[in-house]
Amino acid sequence: YGGAMSLEDTADPASAEALAEQAWLDGDERALRAAWDQYGKLVFTYCARQLSDREAASDCTQETFVSAWRSRERFDPAKGTLASWLLGIARYRVLDQYRSTSKLPLPSSDADLGEAPRSDEAAAVAAGHQGTMAELQADEAVRNTYLGL
Repeated sequence: YGGAMSLEDTADPASAEALAEQAWLDGDERALRAAWDQYGKLVFTYCARQLSDREAASDCTQETFVSAWRSRERFDPAKGTLASWLLGIARYRVLDQYRSTSKLPLPSSDADLGEAPRSDEAAAVAAGHQGTMAELQADEAVRNTYLGL
């Protein structure tokens, strides 16, 4: 590769950030390593707080940097910093993680579903009572009166 990319040689942090961003855009692989060293902990912390799972956060962080590197031409320093762009990508990786994992346990068979509670009308039909809705409402009113409901 041609010139060396060294952030340590630049005293001004804004200049160092600009050099890192330009190296990122140029596809310099050292820029990927520098971004990982500089922003990896930030991205991991964001993912870990959102997912509450260190292993998933670690995967999410890695996926963030892989996605960012593959789409580095979309990064525009005029729109924001490399850190904010990486966090934006991390946000979508976190959402992908939520979508890929079910937060509610799913039943393993129909037997685990149990019977759903039935409405009065459904219960009456199931019991063989073929009355009209008015009859069912009258029956319910009588039941409520005598049971004190």
